[in-house]
Amino acid sequence: MTIDFSTFEEMEFPQHCDIVYVLHYIHGDGAKPLPFYVGESSRHVGRFGDYVSANFSAATDFKVGEAVKYLRKKGLRVVIKFQESHNRKEEEKRILQHLRSTFKLLNDLKGYRYGDSDASSERLKIHQFIEQILENPYNVEDIAKMPSTRSSKVVDTSKVRSSVHTPTDSNFSVPERIRLICQELAVGGEVIKRQDILRMAKKHGINESSVLPADYCDNTETGKWSRHSFLHSVGPGKYILK
Repeated sequence: MTIDFSTFEEMEFPQHCDIVYVLHYIHGDGAKPLPFYVGESSRHVGRFGDYVSANFSAATDFKVGEAVKYLRKKGLRVVIKFQESHNRKEEEKRILQHLRSTFKLLNDLKGYRYGDSDASSERLKIHQFIEQILENPYNVEDIAKMPSTRSSKVVDTSKVRSSVHTPTDSNFSVPERIRLICQELAVGGEVIKRQDILRMAKKHGINESSVLPADYCDNTETGKWSRHSFLHSVGPGKYILK
C-alpha cells in the first residue's frame, strides 16, 4: 500500500510544552486575518483539542469552541498562530494588552458557573458576542461610532478601515492622525515600521517633519513623558501599539 503524504499537514515536533497563541478569523481569500482570542497553554497544541470538544463543563473550552463553530458556520476561516514560550502567562498578558488597544476580543466575554447555567443560553451569548465582533471588530472609540458599511452582519473590514482613517480631517490633531495611521498598520497585531508611518503620513498630507514616532513611545526618552504615548518601541524604527 502506498501512502500519499502530500495530503498530510506538517508541523515540527515541539521542543517545549508551553505556548502562547492567537485565534484569527478570515473573511475570504486575500483578506487579512483578524484576531479574536488570545490564550496560553502548558500542553502545546493539545490545548486546541479541548476547543474542538467544546465541553460545556469547561467554560473556556465551550466559549472558544462554540465561537469557532459559529464563525465557520458563517463561512469564515479560523486559523491559529502560536509560538513556544518560556513565560507564557506574561506573554499572553502582553499580547492581550496590545491587541485590546485595537480589537474586540472573545476573552472579554464573561464565563459562567457550570452548575447554574444552561448550554443553550450560554451558546446564544457567545453567538451574540461574535456578531458584535463581526459587525465592528475594532475596540476604538472613533471606529465604534461608525455606521455599518454593509447590510450583512459580516462586515467588509477593508471598507471599515478605509472609511475610518481620516487623518486629513482638520478635527484631528497631528498625534491623533498619526495614531489612526498606526492603528491601520497594526491590524492583525503586526509590528509597525517607521518608514510605513512616514509613507502613510505623506499620503495623507502630513508634513514629514511632524512625524516623530519616538515622541509617541512609552519607552523612549522623548516619548515617555508625553500624553500621546500610544506606541511601544521594540527596536530601531519598529513599534507596536500599547
